[in-house]
Amino acid sequence: MSQLELEFKTGDRQVDQAMADAIAALRALFPDRVRACYLTGSYLQGSAVENSDLDIFVVFKDALAPGPQQRAHAQLRETRQASPIGLDLKIFGESHLHRFGVPDLRTDTALLYGEDIRDRLPEIPPNVLATSYHMCFQSSQRLRGGPKLLPCPLDFPDPDDPFFGYCAKPMRLPNGERVPATRELIGCALTPALGRLSIELGRRFSSKSAAASLYRRHIGDAWSDFLDELYRQCRGQWRYRVPEPEPERAKLRELCRQALDFENHALGHFFEFLLAETAGDPEPGPWHTIDELAVISGAAPDEVAREVERRGLPRQTAWGDELALVPNIRRLVAVKRLGLIIFRDPRTRAALETLAGVDAPFLEPLRRRALAALDYKNSR
Repeated sequence: MSQLELEFKTGDRQVDQAMADAIAALRALFPDRVRACYLTGSYLQGSAVENSDLDIFVVFKDALAPGPQQRAHAQLRETRQASPIGLDLKIFGESHLHRFGVPDLRTDTALLYGEDIRDRLPEIPPNVLATSYHMCFQSSQRLRGGPKLLPCPLDFPDPDDPFFGYCAKPMRLPNGERVPATRELIGCALTPALGRLSIELGRRFSSKSAAASLYRRHIGDAWSDFLDELYRQCRGQWRYRVPEPEPERAKLRELCRQALDFENHALGHFFEFLLAETAGDPEPGPWHTIDELAVISGAAPDEVAREVERRGLPRQTAWGDELALVPNIRRLVAVKRLGLIIFRDPRTRAALETLAGVDAPFLEPLRRRALAALDYKNSR
């Protein structure tokens, strides 16, 4: 049990001890590397319910290289297993925060440990708002086994399951028992809703607790009631668990049926966004490391470095990272996504073929891979 003294406490001894133990474990593994830790979410707001997770941001000094990042995540897995309370710890290097920002970190957090750097962090740039939208369908992919190619329109994750596969991922209770849960069901609906809100309102949102009310206020389409009901039942009534009484299970099954339609509705909006993004983006940035550009482009890091050098792209060293500035990064990310989420709409091919011959870093290999993925799925 850690004796680490927290800067902020919830007043619940078990919760505060779980936070202290998690931070102490990271400090022991990385002496003098943890810059700050912040609490966010329902335990900060005083709205936590049974089975709510503790949401904590962990900031490392300067950059966080892939090796240390992997060790940190391995440590967090061990810490989660030992904790009596669910932990959702997100790890960032300072370099990442200064280049990309993190939603709500500057405003909706409390310092738990370390040096408070919130007033030094920038607003999230518009380009980052756009590229972050691409991450909003990860729950949809996880529910379907994480396929490399996700064909649209989507089908149920598991049509033969009582809840169509939406509640298959278990949740660990404080006593160690693992039970079916509705967290992924919530994620596959509310996260895309937050992504769309971020794009349309020009501010990145991350709080699922506010997603339904924000959606109703700013979008207000026919799906507003569904999102309200989904969050109210799954979190408020069932505490993220799959209910036992049959009438409640029938209600959950109906929410799961509607979830598929909402996923496809949200993907339809995302498709229109992708088509617009392939036309290019006039705003420069943000800066990326060579490793980050390798993930985006699918090329090896040494190939990326050679291409950056060949084209004479801007470079700088900042926050412990070697960085490069690639123009039209949003277009690159959109083309890559069109090769991973397969929209069987003729405008997909038209958009990709329009880019033939465009001389831009890393674009042509991504364009060819997207067309090959489209041909492969259309042939099946």
